[in-house]
Amino acid sequence: MTDRIIIFIILLVIPMIPTFWAITHISKGAFATTGQRYRWLALVVFLPPIGGLIYLFFGRKKRLGLLTEAPEDPQEEAP
Repeated sequence: MTDRIIIFIILLVIPMIPTFWAITHISKGAFATTGQRYRWLALVVFLPPIGGLIYLFFGRKKRLGLLTEAPEDPQEEAP
């Protein structure tokens, strides 16, 4: 029984780690366009282990930084 659990972890859980990391990294990051963000997210979600690795090697460089709150509109502050 213990051997099956170890095999399960090696074959199914460990390859998904880059996928989960990539999804959280994409969701917290700012990209040049919203479309670019959604394309990376689609790649990672629809090609789980491979998409996560592709994002790890190529997509991280495309991220501009962390998302911040949108700046307030200065016209709204006028009385």
